[in-house]
Amino acid sequence: MGKTIRIAELSKKEVDKILRTKKFNRLAPVSCNACGYKGFFKRRIFKIDGDYDVGDDEGQNVVRYHMKQQYNLEYIHFKIHRNINYVDVAFCSKCNSNKVAFDIELNDEIFDELAKHLNVPKDKIKSDMQDILKRVS
Repeated sequence: MGKTIRIAELSKKEVDKILRTKKFNRLAPVSCNACGYKGFFKRRIFKIDGDYDVGDDEGQNVVRYHMKQQYNLEYIHFKIHRNINYVDVAFCSKCNSNKVAFDIELNDEIFDELAKHLNVPKDKIKSDMQDILKRVS
């Protein structure tokens, strides 16, 4: 018997609930690659289940194929939240494209985790990051 993949779109109520969690939104939409808009982005979220490991290329490619075939969505972002695999899709409020860039929000919670894992004071990490940003900007 072959491997299976199940893709289920979350209801509006489920989407609203998961979007209220900080950890799910660490990787969030920031700008539209089609028109440059930076603002509010509508979201659709899908729960992924089955025999494929979406942590590897084969599993992600299978999901990408089915997202394109079933929902006509090409620009998708994989997430794991509470040990459940999801696909997060954002849509531009200005041009309705889903060619939207996602980025990680660097907040105190992230800096706390970095400090713990690197065994470096949080203030040192923040100042180093600011120095790097100055050099590359």
